[in-house]
Amino acid sequence: MKAIRLYLILWSVLLTGACAEDKQLGDVEPLEQGYVLPQGKSPADDRIVSLFDKYGTYFLYEYTEADFSWRQGGGSLIYSYTAPDPLYAGNMLDLLDEIWFRFYPEEFHKKYMPRKVFLAGTLEGGSGTIYARVAQGQIAVGCCSGVLVDMPGEMKQAFKSELQRVLLRDWITREIITIPDEFYAVSDYSYEADTDNPDSPDYARARGFVAMSNGTEWCRRVDWQTGMLDKSEDLRYFIDSMVSRTAEEWASDLEYPLVQQKYDILREYILENYKIDLREIGNKTIQNKKD
Repeated sequence: MKAIRLYLILWSVLLTGACAEDKQLGDVEPLEQGYVLPQGKSPADDRIVSLFDKYGTYFLYEYTEADFSWRQGGGSLIYSYTAPDPLYAGNMLDLLDEIWFRFYPEEFHKKYMPRKVFLAGTLEGGSGTIYARVAQGQIAVGCCSGVLVDMPGEMKQAFKSELQRVLLRDWITREIITIPDEFYAVSDYSYEADTDNPDSPDYARARGFVAMSNGTEWCRRVDWQTGMLDKSEDLRYFIDSMVSRTAEEWASDLEYPLVQQKYDILREYILENYKIDLREIGNKTIQNKKD
């Protein structure tokens, strides 16, 4: 009798383990998204549902602060926002089409468009008011309010530049877009550049370095541990400039052969491999409606 009882206990343990394994390896219940479309308060609800059907992306004008601030590994992102006005969600989608959607192929959007796009009235970051924030595979964009109705061309231009910069930085950081080694082989990173004397062979442009988008010269900061300039900063500010400066604004920098070489490497590689034209993005200028 004891032997039978022991056998039944062992058999029960084996069955329990098998069920646990099946639960781990079999179909897993999808996580509850917490959002149902349409959200029901915007004339643009049909467009929002259509975008979800096409890309699997939630364009949200109602969401929780916890979801907005969530980040993997715990804690929260240091950003704040004000609630958007759902009546202007359609205007927001029009602007995003003008400064974001149209520059990328459909297949790229289907694979890499962020899972959630939080529409906000205003956004605040560490440096003050911002237009866009990308983190953890989700994005927040500001200005979803009456300001969109008569938004000046200069403001749209600034929005486009900031949005494109944060999108490209995120995709490169997560290696969705990779960079060829040839880009880094052009310049010498072993010592700081001269940013004052254009006639010097060590002048930043002569060595293939461009300034940050605000004009600050990053290439004077040698890392104290490695004694080298930071290659990732070189790439970051080169890409930033490519998506925010027109061909006319690039003209003087491209007179330097190494700048031209690195510009061509990046543009041709990303165009060939991802069908994204960084020059087209940079060249896009937005005029005021009255002009």
